[in-house]
Amino acid sequence: WTEQLSEYKERQEKYNLSKKIFSKRNSYSKTDTDATFMHMKDDHMRNGQLKPAYNVQIAVESEYVTGVGIFDDRNDIATLIPMLKNMKEKIGRKYLNVIADSGYESEENYLFLESSKQTPYIKPQTYEKWKKRSFKNDISKR
Repeated sequence: WTEQLSEYKERQEKYNLSKKIFSKRNSYSKTDTDATFMHMKDDHMRNGQLKPAYNVQIAVESEYVTGVGIFDDRNDIATLIPMLKNMKEKIGRKYLNVIADSGYESEENYLFLESSKQTPYIKPQTYEKWKKRSFKNDISKR
């Protein structure tokens, strides 16, 4: 009984640690607990394999790198605000114009940029659909 109880205790401690690491995340790697499983573009087998990775964000101005951020969130949406706040803290100023691709489009990001008096130039996620004739002719989309 003693051995079995000690084994249960070890398992419970392991589960508690995993639960603590998980907290607000969907996944984590056992070999690198800070990393999150993400789809990679180098998936040669095309089987949708997930690999432990980080989401690295780079900010540039006039072809010069002005900021770098490393995140465990696989979506770009959640990285824009922390990246801009970090850049303002490190550089000591904020950029009046923020240019980003459609992966950063969200109401939360727009509201943050509006409240901080920054002009967003973010490509809409539905931009490619808008260009199609079928979308333009669909009266329900107007």
